[in-house]
Amino acid sequence: MFRSEDDCIFEIECHRLGNGLFTLFDANYEMDCVLGESSTCTLNENENEIESCQTEFDEFDNLIKQFESILEMSSESIQHSSPHQSTDQTPIPFYNPSLFPNTPPTINFPRPDQKIEFFPREVQPFLFWKHSAITPNIVKSCVRDAGFRTTSGDNWIGYFGKHMKANCFKTLSPSQKFNHFPGSFQLGRKDNLYRNINKLQLKHPRHEFNFLPQTFILPADYEAFKHSWDTQKADTRWIQKPLASARGIGVELVQNFSDIPRDKSLIVQRYISNPLLVNESKCDLRIYVYVTSFDPLRVYIYKDGVVRFATEKYSNSEESLSNRFMHLTNYSVNKMNPNFSLTTDGNQAEGHKWTLHAFWRILREKGIDTDRIWEEIKSIVLKTIISADSCINTCINSNLKFRECAHELFGFDIMLDADYKPWLLEVNISPSLHSVSEFDVSLKSQLVANLLTLAGYRIPNSSLCQLNLTANERSKHAYFARKGTQHTSKILSILTPDDTRVLIETEDEFNRAGNFERIFPNETTEKYLHFFPTQRYYNLLLNAWYTSVYGKTNKGISLLKSLAESNTHTTRNPPKSHEWTPTNSWSLTQVKRITAKKCKMPLFHQKRSLSNI
Repeated sequence: MFRSEDDCIFEIECHRLGNGLFTLFDANYEMDCVLGESSTCTLNENENEIESCQTEFDEFDNLIKQFESILEMSSESIQHSSPHQSTDQTPIPFYNPSLFPNTPPTINFPRPDQKIEFFPREVQPFLFWKHSAITPNIVKSCVRDAGFRTTSGDNWIGYFGKHMKANCFKTLSPSQKFNHFPGSFQLGRKDNLYRNINKLQLKHPRHEFNFLPQTFILPADYEAFKHSWDTQKADTRWIQKPLASARGIGVELVQNFSDIPRDKSLIVQRYISNPLLVNESKCDLRIYVYVTSFDPLRVYIYKDGVVRFATEKYSNSEESLSNRFMHLTNYSVNKMNPNFSLTTDGNQAEGHKWTLHAFWRILREKGIDTDRIWEEIKSIVLKTIISADSCINTCINSNLKFRECAHELFGFDIMLDADYKPWLLEVNISPSLHSVSEFDVSLKSQLVANLLTLAGYRIPNSSLCQLNLTANERSKHAYFARKGTQHTSKILSILTPDDTRVLIETEDEFNRAGNFERIFPNETTEKYLHFFPTQRYYNLLLNAWYTSVYGKTNKGISLLKSLAESNTHTTRNPPKSHEWTPTNSWSLTQVKRITAKKCKMPLFHQKRSLSNI
C-alpha cells in the first residue's frame, strides 16, 4: 500500500511475468499496467470504449512515477531483455511482399518467437508510432520489435489507443492507420447494438436473428418491460446493464420489479438461466473479430480466444442472485474472489481462464459438435456487423477521406446455453489486451502481431499519386448498386482499374491472414447479402469474384498478376478494354443521371491513394 502526493491511498499488486516483464495492478481503479524494458508503464485499454476520467489517468501516472526507485532494482534485467522475446527466435524479413507486381509491400510485425532480420536504413525515418497513454504493453512491445519509435508529433504511421470524435478522422493522411472506425459505437453501445439488430429482426424471419436475449431499453420501454414482467413465469430472471460500461460495472440481476429505476438509462435483458456449465460454473467466450474495411466489408475472426469462468458454482436460486462471482463471468469481477486461479497455461483447461482451443477440446471429448457451434458463432458475428453496416458506413463516408486509414478489433462476448446454442451478450470496441499472466502474454502477443501484419502498414511513398474514380467507374458503381444482387455475374466482364485495385488489395490481405479466418467475403457468404440494408458495389464485386472460378482457383490470381504487370491498377487513363459500358437495357445517360442524383459518392470513393493499394 502506498500514499500518493495528494494523500490518496493506493493498493498495488506487483507480479513478475518473466523475461523482464512486470505487471502492477491498482485495486482502487481496477487498472493494469505492465513494465517492460523501457522502465515505463502504460495503462491498458478497458474491455469497452466508455467515457474515461482523465483525472484518474493523471493520478495513476503520478503514482507510477513514485515507483521509479522500485523499478531501478530490476532495471539491469529489464534493459537487456525484451518483454516478449525468446532466446531462440526465427528471423523474418521486414517487408511482406505483395502477390502482385508493381504493388508496394507491407510491414511485418514479429511474433514473440520471431525477430526482424534486417531493418532497411531508408525506411527508418518513417517508422513512428503515435504515443497514447493507454496503448497496451503488448502492442508497444510488438511495434518496437518491428522497428517503430513513439512520437507525439504528426509524422506517425500507426496508432492504437482510445476512440476519437468522428470529425477528427478527416485529418488522417493516406499512410496513417487508426485502430477505430468512426461510428463503431453502433456496435459497442448496448442500446445501439439492440436497436440495430432489432431492425433486422422486424424485417427478416425472427429465427435468423434469434441470438440476442429479449431486451428492453429504459426508460423508453419501461411500460413494455412492466407488461413482460407481469406476464412471464415466476422463475424468469432479468439482468440490468448500463448502456456504455465495461468490466461488469453496474451489472446486476433483478430480484424485484421495484429495483428497476424508472428514469435511468439502461437496458434490461432476459437472463440466460440455463447456461452451459463446465465444472459446475458459468463461462463465456471472448471472440476476437477484426474488421479491416466496411466498404467493402472484410471481416476476420481469430481462431483462438479466451474462455472466462465464474469463480463460484452456479445456482439459479433466488438467494444467489446477488452473488456476482456466480452469475458474472467478467475477469475484472472474478479476479477479486479469493478462489480465483490465475492460469499459467490456458491450454491445460485449468483455472478460471482457458484458451478457446482448450475449451473446444473438452467439448469434443464429450462428443459435442464444436464445428457446428463455431459456424453458428461466425453467423452471429456477421449478422451483428451487418446490422450496423448502414449507420457505420454513413459515418465513415462523412468523415474518412481514405478508407485504408481505419481498422478495428472487436471483442464479441458469446455465451452457450445448456443446449449449446450461442447467445450474443455484447460487443466490445476496445477488447482488453492487458497482460497480467503468462497466459495473456502468450495468446495476446501472437494475436496483436498477426493483427498488425494483416492490417497492411506501408511506408509512405510520395511518388505514388492520388486517383479519382473516373466517370466511367462511378457509372458502373451506380448501375450495379441499383441492380443489387441481380446480374452480378456481369460485374466481372470488364474490370476497371478501381476494380483491379480492390481485388488486389483483398487478395493480398487474405494472404497475410495467418491465424485469422476470413468470414466475409468468401465463397459461402452470398446468403448474407440480402441482410444488408443497402447494397454496396464493392460487396457485390467481391461476392461475384469469390463465387466465380476466379475466386475459387488460381485463375483469379493469375489474371490479377497480368493486370498488375501492365499497371492497370495504377493508370489514370485506362485503355478502352478496361472501360465499362452499361447493358442495352440502360443508356449511359440514364446511368449518369442516377450517379449524379441518387448516388452521392463517399469521400474515399472520390479520392483514392495508390500508396495504400
